[in-house]
Amino acid sequence: MKLLEREARRGLAVPRTLWQVASGHLFGVRALLEQAAAEFVTLRTERAMPTVALVGEIYARCNPFANDFVIEKLEQRGLRVRLAPTWEWLEYADLQARLDGVQGGFTAALTSRLQTRIRNLTYAAMARALGWSARTSVGDAFAAAQPYVPTDLRGEAVLTVGTPRHEWHHGEIDAVVNVGPHECMPSKIAEAQLFHLAEDDGLLSLSLPLNGDPIDPEILDSFAFEVHARWRKQAGRAATEPVGTRAGVQP
Repeated sequence: MKLLEREARRGLAVPRTLWQVASGHLFGVRALLEQAAAEFVTLRTERAMPTVALVGEIYARCNPFANDFVIEKLEQRGLRVRLAPTWEWLEYADLQARLDGVQGGFTAALTSRLQTRIRNLTYAAMARALGWSARTSVGDAFAAAQPYVPTDLRGEAVLTVGTPRHEWHHGEIDAVVNVGPHECMPSKIAEAQLFHLAEDDGLLSLSLPLNGDPIDPEILDSFAFEVHARWRKQAGRAATEPVGTRAGVQP
């Protein structure tokens, strides 16, 4: 915060801002992220464990109180959680606006390119040290969502299905958890299509409709048991291998 406040006081004129993005300095944010990544590396455990993606309605998945601290509860069951990033929706809204013709011209194109460069630079600043795979773009999600969710269907359903399918096909996740408000239509659409995806591709999924009540621990226990069983079978690991309780969270 102090870094951003200091840089803001120096001025945010368009020429300086464009140079900061084009050069990759990003007002010092890139270097700060690289430093943070180096510190995170020292906290990592080498214990192997399955990875599950947490996707769904953006508020429900990003607010721990709203989702009953599901990330912590999954980690306690020996699962590494890969949280779908918040910028996903910003990238989706920008792409959809351009596809619909709502935004056009040089200014809109330049803004999109700058946003994409910022996302790529900040992600790469963390990814190099932490060994993350390539960033899953909204374009990747759109392609992977076919034929389950058409891209002209507005809302996060296309991302909720497409992002984990892309990451599953690239060997980055072992299962997916979909969260959303109770009876949320995009979440219900995604839940139905994730069911078909499990039949077609074998991607194990759990959909949690949230209504303010605590999540039934037996549901999480059963899901974690199935994830571990499949993971051990696929990797040929012994059934007696200890289950880790520490897990890293990827943005």
